[in-house]
Amino acid sequence: MKKLLIVLPCVIIISSLIACRAVSPIEYDRLNAKAEGAFSTEHLENKEYETAYLDFAYRFFRAVDERERENFCLSPLSAYMAFSLCFYGSDGSTAEEFESTFGLNKEDAAAYCSSLYAYFMQRKYTDEQTAVHLANSVWIEKAIASYVKEGYLTGATEHFDAAVYQCDFSDEGTVKKINNWCADNTDNMIDKIIDRLEEDQILALINALLVEAAWADPYTYTLDDAFHGADGGETRVTYLPRMIKRCYLTEDAKAFKMPLADGFSFLAILPNEDISLSDYVSSLTTEKIQALLDSESTEYDVSTRIPKFTLDYEIELDDTMKEMGIPTAYDSIRADFRALAEIPGKNVYIGTAKQKTHFELDENGIKAAAITYIGMKATNAMPMERKKINIHLDRPFLYLLVDDKTELPLFIGRIDTLGN
Repeated sequence: MKKLLIVLPCVIIISSLIACRAVSPIEYDRLNAKAEGAFSTEHLENKEYETAYLDFAYRFFRAVDERERENFCLSPLSAYMAFSLCFYGSDGSTAEEFESTFGLNKEDAAAYCSSLYAYFMQRKYTDEQTAVHLANSVWIEKAIASYVKEGYLTGATEHFDAAVYQCDFSDEGTVKKINNWCADNTDNMIDKIIDRLEEDQILALINALLVEAAWADPYTYTLDDAFHGADGGETRVTYLPRMIKRCYLTEDAKAFKMPLADGFSFLAILPNEDISLSDYVSSLTTEKIQALLDSESTEYDVSTRIPKFTLDYEIELDDTMKEMGIPTAYDSIRADFRALAEIPGKNVYIGTAKQKTHFELDENGIKAAAITYIGMKATNAMPMERKKINIHLDRPFLYLLVDDKTELPLFIGRIDTLGN
């Protein structure tokens, strides 16, 4: 396995592949200097932050499951990082919707992301096969670079260690550079996230996540046997079998953990035969998982089998995130990202969001990667705050009754006198 370098916090990466120019290099030297030593795990054990993240993770999974219902893999961590980076640039009612969805304000969400970054990236891994890599990036259309807020870029650097690039979005080469960044940060497990940049796109916010870990106790043999699908079909698959002494038993499921190196585990949950997987997932919450883990039993010799599999999955997240509580962020008129950028005559909003994952499980361990991509657009004029004025109908006036959809007036009248 090719080992990834742990990138030191706050280094802007510029290479022959990522040839986009860092925005205002002198300014970025200053931002980087300010961010030195900013990454710590001080918020990692904050129960409020942890509960908010777990609630987001299971709601995110349930929301996608309602649409997919078959063979999919998500990374709530990657989604949380990418949308927190977006959240950080929100303001007004858009920020309020994000706050309701995340259960935290944008400063707290960013602080928790900073601690998560420090926890995974600065942690000491003892197994040579273990690799964990988190990376964030902000890509800016060069034509609007001067309108991006310094405060946002400072926060993106200090809290997310985001590499920032200024590019020509009309240049087809920029798509290649973005895809190369994704490949570089996932050990080539995900080598493409987009085919093109849309005409009015002005920003891209991206998170990359990679986790590789070997089994703590390597598997030495496999067996082939049947797998019974939800559709009633049967296929032959290769299993990794093992006897263990610990399991988890609740009224609706049984489960086990299989340890991986460096403090990771594979948790497998099998709903009871009279409960469909979809029904089980529909009730998945932090409390449900905690109750499962609290049901640990050592009274049994537990025969386990894990099927070998590789899964590549891609999903558009727009409808999911709207349903989770941030529809205004996608509204070209009402979205408020003034903390990110203010472009004369334009309004910034989320145009598209997607996630790609790769998950591979075999006798050697687990390799998993995720990319979450958010494309920001700018269009239309955002209503400006105006001076107040009174319009009191206390003298003769004209009036209309208008159909809003067609804008056709159904009645037109006037009032000259009232009363007697």
